[in-house]
Amino acid sequence: MKKITLEVVFGCCLVILMAFTNGCSSLGGSLGCQTFGAVPDKVKSQIVKGTTTKVWILQELRKPDQQIDLGDGKEQFSYIKEVVPVISPAVLLNAGKNNNTEFWIVFGTNNLVVDFGERPTLKEKNYFAGGLQ
Repeated sequence: MKKITLEVVFGCCLVILMAFTNGCSSLGGSLGCQTFGAVPDKVKSQIVKGTTTKVWILQELRKPDQQIDLGDGKEQFSYIKEVVPVISPAVLLNAGKNNNTEFWIVFGTNNLVVDFGERPTLKEKNYFAGGLQ
């Protein structure tokens, strides 16, 4: 009887551990992780190279987490999406992992978007720049 109980407990623990192995990605935003600073897909879909202005981006997304002068009149805005585990097993299993992404936008000399994209990043969200969005 004890052997069966231990096997059941061990099996349940193994199932729970496997559910948390991917940390945030397997649990989804509402259960295991909290996301800060994500650029809405609706806004991303409205950005058009050569047409979208810096003023519009600032109205839609507010001040960026990082601004970089690229020289030759070009400037880059970066918005960091930070994914933070909120359940302790997810925190433990996510230790050392970084799920943050950077949405970057480059403006030309005419303050129009010339390029944009998204990539994984080690950068963290600057809460003093853009605030919680």
